[in-house]
Amino acid sequence: MRLPSPTKVFALLLLPLALPCAGSASAATVEELEREGATGLIVQRAPGLTADEREQVRDDAQVELDELLPLPDTEVVQADRGGLSEALEALRDDPDVVHVDVDVPVTAYGTNDPLWSEMWALENVGKNRGTTAGADIAVQSAWAVTRGAGQTIAVVDSGVTSSHPDLAGQLDLANAYDYLERDTTPQDTHGHGTHVTGTIAALADNQVGIAGVAPGAKVLPLRVMGSGGEGLVSDVIQAFDRAGRLGIRVVNASLGASAYTKSLRDVIAAYPETAFVVAAGNDGKDVDATPTYPCALPLANVICVGATDAADNPASFSNRGATAVDLHAPGSKILSTWKSFGSYVTASGTSMASPHVSGVVALMLAADPTLSAGQARAKLLAGADRIPALAGHSVSGGRLDAAGALNAPAPPRDDDADGVPNGGDLCPGTPDPAQRDADGDGLGDACDPTPVPPASTDAPVAVPVPPAAVTLRSVHRNGTVVQGCKRAARKGRTSRKQPKCKTKQVKLSFTVSAATTVQLVYERRSCVRKTCRFAVATRRSVPVLGGRTTLTIGPEVGRRKLARGTYRAVLRLGAQHATVRFTVR
Repeated sequence: MRLPSPTKVFALLLLPLALPCAGSASAATVEELEREGATGLIVQRAPGLTADEREQVRDDAQVELDELLPLPDTEVVQADRGGLSEALEALRDDPDVVHVDVDVPVTAYGTNDPLWSEMWALENVGKNRGTTAGADIAVQSAWAVTRGAGQTIAVVDSGVTSSHPDLAGQLDLANAYDYLERDTTPQDTHGHGTHVTGTIAALADNQVGIAGVAPGAKVLPLRVMGSGGEGLVSDVIQAFDRAGRLGIRVVNASLGASAYTKSLRDVIAAYPETAFVVAAGNDGKDVDATPTYPCALPLANVICVGATDAADNPASFSNRGATAVDLHAPGSKILSTWKSFGSYVTASGTSMASPHVSGVVALMLAADPTLSAGQARAKLLAGADRIPALAGHSVSGGRLDAAGALNAPAPPRDDDADGVPNGGDLCPGTPDPAQRDADGDGLGDACDPTPVPPASTDAPVAVPVPPAAVTLRSVHRNGTVVQGCKRAARKGRTSRKQPKCKTKQVKLSFTVSAATTVQLVYERRSCVRKTCRFAVATRRSVPVLGGRTTLTIGPEVGRRKLARGTYRAVLRLGAQHATVRFTVR
């Protein structure tokens, strides 16, 4: 199976002449600031001083008043050049001074990389036509916390130009591999992999080119695609396995295929602690109806990414999916490194959106290495900027926000993704939403080698039983076919008495142990190239009383008519669920 290249490359950009932006600096000492010419001090005086007393404070420190600040009893004073340290010491020793600080210089959280102003995805000030101020991932606020040091992102792609000056020292070449040439030098002959790598981890503040989302992180290049931007899923599987065995926490896979491959799913599922960030695809389609893989795999450690443009709109080419696509990220006209030495290109595609998310996941793991892949995904979605134009296009309906993701609370760990947090999960390594424990030993039946206790003649020991949660049980279906009435004969035809119309309906009965609300989800089966899956058609909440309840499934749900096809009705109550199939004719 061939994997089509999911990118479209636009114009090659030569490095332009530009004035460097102010760079961020580490904290400087008073002596260093003094040598650089700093003379200002911010002084908070004791309250109630007269004008003469305030003047005496300045005279004793040999400083002059510069301006008053809007804070109570606070002013800026200037020392003589070279006299900052002495003035600071004198003011700190004065009993009429509450506090004093050096009036230190501040800089923008941009970088001194000359192409920074072209990187709208990281900082969008709305200066160019078609751009919207703030339509960026707020990476500068995230950089105030971390730049990703200590993290490695595996880029499964077309390789990398290891000699590119903006990637110097950013690559883990000791573990790199080329699955096409079967060697350890995955050189990029296409450009796609180098572009993705630059977006993730190009050096910042090196006065060269651009800056990556996580410039403190490293990239492990694993080459699976050649100069035509195509490869084999078997090589992708091997690359995923290599990254997982090496303990890599983030894998970027800006690629996809239209056919489902069980082995691809299995290798991703085998490494639940690794977040696989993948592209949604560039066909402008709904992935829920027309799946692409790995995007559509329903795994907790798969993060599928669509693309937005510089105006915070969904990119025209980007795939979407209310259940398959997790969130969007900038992916239109993205500037990054290219395969030629020192070159850069602007490219568009969901391939360009995914590495923005991979970089942010690296920032999150650098800030909190204890996060699981599922927790990282939940934080990404919770911290995303909700954009009206993206509503219904993804699970979150939002665009990536690096600062929001870092600040979002982490949900409890749920390593087996069964909806039950580890702390209360009777089988934390095995999906088991029912949480049955027949022998009451605290180990769920799903992972208990002896779930049934041995027979005993001893009197049973009374075990305190916690209050029971509401349970869903005894689900029955009456009928398998839903059919509406046919239309009456058209005017002008021979009048005959129309037979009485008798609809066919399915009755769904179930029992709950107490009054509650259940979710009834209707999923319709669709098939593409012999690959079939169920996707959500509609859903509704059903309040029920304790005991037996019967629901009628007819040709319509509310005001929505069910189209012909094969369906399944899924009853959900918390982590419990039951499924029945039916057909609409």
